[in-house]
Amino acid sequence: MKETQRKYNENMKTKYPIVLVHGAFVRNWLFFKCFGKIDKILRDEGYDVYVAKIDACGSIENNALQLKTYINKIIEKSGVEKVNLICHSKGGLDAKYMIDNLKGEEVVASITALCSPFKGTPVANVMMNQPKFMLAIENFFINLWYRIIGDKKPQARILGEQLKRVNSLDEPVKIIKERVYYQSFSSSTNNVKDNFIDAIPLLISRHEENVPTDGLVPQDSTIFGNYRGKISEENLSHNQVIDNTASYKKKKIVFEFYKKVAKELAERGF
Repeated sequence: MKETQRKYNENMKTKYPIVLVHGAFVRNWLFFKCFGKIDKILRDEGYDVYVAKIDACGSIENNALQLKTYINKIIEKSGVEKVNLICHSKGGLDAKYMIDNLKGEEVVASITALCSPFKGTPVANVMMNQPKFMLAIENFFINLWYRIIGDKKPQARILGEQLKRVNSLDEPVKIIKERVYYQSFSSSTNNVKDNFIDAIPLLISRHEENVPTDGLVPQDSTIFGNYRGKISEENLSHNQVIDNTASYKKKKIVFEFYKKVAKELAERGF
């Protein structure tokens, strides 16, 4: 096994493979890719990259278990000891739960969290404050849709509750397992017309809180471990960070950012 791992690692630019972990309500389906061309861009640079196969509408606990299972398959197939996780949005929460509760530190070298709502999003509060009968109807059809497109255990209502904004805004997000390197980034936008997907969440966020936000997740909610600041000084909305509805100019910014993160992981020995 050690010999297999040594030969395998010699062919990678990072010591461990990179696993991209998507957030809520997105998954690979037909022609839609939850990370756009990002995984291809990184592979073209010489990195070994996977896109995690987890539910789009699952609870944090459910997705953490799915993520651990997926990582174990990579390790078993490739002969490596660990992986690097680059997580967008709720993917960061799934990864943190896996580390804290499922011995994920044994198979994960690093977590890079991008726009992850560790302290929730005000959009979830607004959505979950609807009348109960409306929530029941919406949850039924949301769960049905995600089950049709491949989710094993969609739980829209539980997910909505887990993403609600918390009040302890001044308390740092606790890190339980020190064996993993944690870093986080945020993004921000103030342009409603720039991205139709994030336009309504941005309006809701502005109404609820007058703080920097990517349209969905407030900046203070993304701080976790070694907070590295914003991905770019350019306006980048929540979904543009995963190469979704981004202009050509912004795609170049996003692609360069991911390449920079991968290069830094390699330089750190991960």
